[in-house]
Order: sequence, then C-alpha cells, then structure tokens
Amino acid sequence: MSRRKSSGKGRRALLAIGGTAAVAVVVAGAASFEVLEGHVETAAPSVSPPATAEVTRKTMERWITVSGAATYGRAQPLTGHAEGTVTWLPAPGTVLRRGDVLARVDDRPVVLLYSELPAYRELALDIKGEDVKEFTTNLSALGYGGFTPGDTYTAGVEAAVKRWQKALGAPETGRIVLGDVVYADGARRVAARGAAIGAAAVSELLTVTGTTPKAKLTISEADSELAVKGVRLKVYTAGGRSTDATVVSVGAPRTGDSGENVQDVTVSLADPSVVTAGTGREAGTLTGRYLAGRHENVLTVPVPALLALSGGGHGVEVLDGDGRSHVVAVRLGLFVDGRVEVSGDGLAAGDKVGAAR
Repeated sequence: MSRRKSSGKGRRALLAIGGTAAVAVVVAGAASFEVLEGHVETAAPSVSPPATAEVTRKTMERWITVSGAATYGRAQPLTGHAEGTVTWLPAPGTVLRRGDVLARVDDRPVVLLYSELPAYRELALDIKGEDVKEFTTNLSALGYGGFTPGDTYTAGVEAAVKRWQKALGAPETGRIVLGDVVYADGARRVAARGAAIGAAAVSELLTVTGTTPKAKLTISEADSELAVKGVRLKVYTAGGRSTDATVVSVGAPRTGDSGENVQDVTVSLADPSVVTAGTGREAGTLTGRYLAGRHENVLTVPVPALLALSGGGHGVEVLDGDGRSHVVAVRLGLFVDGRVEVSGDGLAAGDKVGAAR
C-alpha cells in the first residue's frame, strides 16, 4: 500500500514530483479511460474541494451485447429435370416436405421426395435398381401400399403410382418420367425462385436452405471471447421472446461496415420457434447477450476516481476525514456501468474517495 498525506486544499495535486502530478481523465464508456500528465502547482490551494464518491461492495457482471439476424444457412439449388413452361412455383419462405409439390411445369406437378441419390432416369414396370428402392421407400412413406418397397418396379408399385398420380391431379400413367420428382436429403425451405412463372423450366427451379433457423451475430474484436465454439449465451427477439443459444461456427475476421474488425458467429437456438413466433416468417433484428464475467462481493469505485500512479499502475485518493487524504494503490477488475472493481490494502466499503468532476 502506498500512502502520502496531502492537505485538503491540495488533494488534486497528488503524487507531485518536480512540480508535476498525474491527473486521471475519464473517457466516455464503461470499460475505458486514459491518463494524461498535467502540470499542477502543489503550493496553490484548490478553488473548491474535489468531488467525492463512496467505495461500495457489490456483484459485478460484464455482459457482451451483440446484434444479428436469423439465418437458415447457405442456399443451394434444388436441381430437377422437368421440361416445359413453368406454371407455378412456391413463394420464398415456404417449407417443402416429402410429397409436397415444389413446382408445376406445363401444369404437371413436380414433387419433392427424400433421398441422397438423384433422379436420373424414367421408372416403369420391371425396372430394377437402387433408385427404384429409394422411390418405393418414399411412396410407402407417403401412405401408398399394395407392394413391398424394394429395388424392383413391380405391378403393385405401378398400381400405387397411379393412385398417387390421381391424388396429385397428374396423368395416371403408372410411370415416373424423369423430371416428375426431385430428391433432397430432407425438408427444405425455399430461399428464392430460380425461374420465372411463364418462362421455360431450368434445372435449378428453386434455391433452398435447411428449415431450422439459427442466429448469425456480428461481434467486435474487443468481444472476441464470444467467438468460440461451444460458448453459451441468450438470444432475444425485438418482441421480447428469448431462448438459450450455443455458438456452433465462427467466421474469419473481416472489416465491418464502420471499418472495425469484426467476426460473424452462428449460434444454434434451443427453441427455434422464438424466431418465427408463429408467423411463419423469421424475426427482424436479434440480440445476443453473453455473460463475459461475474465477480461477487467486490469493492467498486466510479471510474473517475482512478488515478495514474507516477511509478505505474493505479490508485484512489482516500479521504481521511480530517482534511487530509492518502493514496491507496489498487488492482483493477471488471468495468461495468461507469464503475470499476478495485482491490487494495486498507481499502474498505464505505470509504470516501476523491473523484474527478
């Protein structure tokens, strides 16, 4: 602990060395300040006593708050083989599941089915192959029976296909022409139309994404502790809904719109429904809040009470109550809402300290 007595009239002329003193000057913001060296005449009395503040004991929490928006991941084309004129397409934001019509070409339905194997040929009676097995598995999953799913297009499959085509309003041929179905490995959300209604069909009729929303948040370089996979935080919508979230991917550093260094992080949502909020559309701006630090039962002072010590480090001017004061060297902790955590020998809750006006 460093102590130096000073008169009540000369409290601001602290740590005078060769007629100079270190004076703390606060910069706006709860987590930053800088110290300027100023010349102070130690013999000159103060015009008025300095402002004072009280040392308090409290729990300090530092929160990082960032903003972002919902994301469904990278959009990819949904590739098909239909030929003709596009007569209908779903609107962006539509979720397509197995059996849903994803387009109509020449007013003929193009249907989404689930498989990692793409459609590459016409399927008809007595055709065999893995693609037949994938198709019959889908047909059975849609509730059509009278056959056993397998790698052969049997008469039972043909009859079931005719029933399916009738339900779709398609010609009841019993065959699956190349272009009648498009495969994906699961449900998809329409990101954009790849063709115009009334125009010729193209292979990429739609671009699609996954169906589960995540949050994409942009963080500053100063808050890089949030840019770590597995970090847990809370995400809030503008309407006040919230959910727990976890960082699942971290983007490379980039230059933000204001010229600062930033990173984008993607977070999974424990309750993705808070983003759509029953509207079927994602929320607007999302806010992420992360508890970066929590220190319980610590001493704090206002940031303007900090002094720069001539030998380095920081201190506070403790008022002794007899018109005199002494300086206590302190170690700094969290900065929160204009106050800073401090610790130092002889410093106690309730002490009065000088503070810059």
